Amino acid sequence: MFHTSLDARQEPLPVLSLRAKRVIKTLAPDSAGARKLARRFGADLVCVRHRVDLTGERRYTTVELLVEVREIRGRSCPDAEVALRLGFGERTLRATLQAAGARWDPASRLWYLPAQQVRALGLEARIVKCAAQKSG
Repeated sequence: MFHTSLDARQEPLPVLSLRAKRVIKTLAPDSAGARKLARRFGADLVCVRHRVDLTGERRYTTVELLVEVREIRGRSCPDAEVALRLGFGERTLRATLQAAGARWDPASRLWYLPAQQVRALGLEARIVKCAAQKSG
């Protein structure tokens, strides 16, 4: 349920730059002061914000709405070499990578390993970038 228009009873507000407004309060949809807007926007409401202008004479109420949900595609690097980043103290993981045949590049401070092996080790979250195809 996505909302694209204002309630027919309300006049549209003038478009104002929110950069000149300071956020004074952020409310969750189930908070007191946000429930009326939660009924209006339903499950799409993420939060309600109260802002004030620089003079402090006007308060603006804004809402953040969920407008799209999509699955994130994994980094796809089939048959390519990928670069991995490890923390300095991760010695056990470093030994695992060395045993798998990974190579260390001191210039980039990254480990390089074929994507298939990275997936087999369950280290997809550590992929920094897909490297060039291995040659020969």
